[in-house]
Amino acid sequence: MKKVVTHNGIFHADEVVAVALLKSFYTDETFEVTRVNHQTPAEELGSFDYIIDIGSHYNEVKWFDHHHLDPKTVPMASAGLVWKYVIGEADYIYPSICELVIQVDLNDIGIEKAEPHSFVSMIKYLNTDNPYSQEQEEAFAYAVNLTVKYITAFKSEQDKINKASETVKSTVCVTYNNRVTVRWSDDFIPMWDQVLTDATGADCNFFAWYDKVQDKYKIQAVPVEPGSFEFGIGIDPALKEQIPGVEFIHNGKFFAVAKDKKSLEMLIKAIKF
Repeated sequence: MKKVVTHNGIFHADEVVAVALLKSFYTDETFEVTRVNHQTPAEELGSFDYIIDIGSHYNEVKWFDHHHLDPKTVPMASAGLVWKYVIGEADYIYPSICELVIQVDLNDIGIEKAEPHSFVSMIKYLNTDNPYSQEQEEAFAYAVNLTVKYITAFKSEQDKINKASETVKSTVCVTYNNRVTVRWSDDFIPMWDQVLTDATGADCNFFAWYDKVQDKYKIQAVPVEPGSFEFGIGIDPALKEQIPGVEFIHNGKFFAVAKDKKSLEMLIKAIKF
């Protein structure tokens, strides 16, 4: 059991994210969070394992309050200080979480105000009308748990991308007609499109795989950037009627399905720039 303390009253995205980071990354631990008055003596705060956004002290391992720090020198709030503790200097491993923490920090230390519909604003509106009530304590716990789900989702997605990066590298890239390049996989690789659009992986036009569940071969164009339907080369839907075994070509020209690998390779050879 790890005991965490932060201030009571109105809560902000800063301490909410800081607590949620501990819960999201130290999943083998159980955390008990206590909220106390800002004037609580340091000797009482010192009995906790983590002191967040209270106490006017920072030592990188236990005390995580930013209020005595110069924001021009240390542009971080408590969320950023805890994030540094959790991830060290390797914040590039989880860029989405890092962006969230930066947004929270810059708003909390008064450098960049959060947008009305941002994550920071959402947490703000979870406060109740009575900041020193039991209802407020429940609202804080809800905000933390919601943020844990949010951060965990970011973490899970990035873990899949990191795993996909290694898996995609093991696939074979084949060139057809000296122009169309395809990476072949024996199975679907989740987040492959996140990998093949980065600077190191975009060495082919298409990603093709065998769908074991449907017993089909599928191909999809490599997008210009993650989540985009923009791509370099398209698949003409008219080819569906011209090539036996091709069962589907999306009208968006980015995806096709064939009953076997031979049919899919025939389709690939018919693709034109």
